[in-house]
Amino acid sequence: MKTIYFISLIFFFTNCSTSQPDIAQINFETFACLGSCPVFTMSISENGTAVYNAKMYNRQKGQFKTIIRKEQLDSLKTFIQQANFFSLRDDYSVRITDQPTYTLHIQQKNGQSKRIKDYGPCGPAGLKKIYEFIFSLRDTQDWK
Repeated sequence: MKTIYFISLIFFFTNCSTSQPDIAQINFETFACLGSCPVFTMSISENGTAVYNAKMYNRQKGQFKTIIRKEQLDSLKTFIQQANFFSLRDDYSVRITDQPTYTLHIQQKNGQSKRIKDYGPCGPAGLKKIYEFIFSLRDTQDWK
């Protein structure tokens, strides 16, 4: 009985994929709402090079660059994997007006690409975690 248990555990752990998606580029864009929603774009390349263009309602305004630390880039990739990003719908929308819109476009090195437009934002929880993480990068990086 113990042998079957241990074989099951070995099978389980060898078949659990912990590899992260092989991402070439992440592009995130926010659009205005009726109020003071932050409007910005952020592009992050596979090596962590990031460009942040803060347009309105951000702590700073203008275009900035940085290198995102590997640990944070790995965390972002983990959120993308956990959200099962490439299986999500292409469009999410609430039925009320004056909400912000987020667009997240991810390209993998193998050429696979997906863009999600989220008005409201009302996508699933995993997608919202990606948004929250990208929003946090605005304040946790040394933008120059």
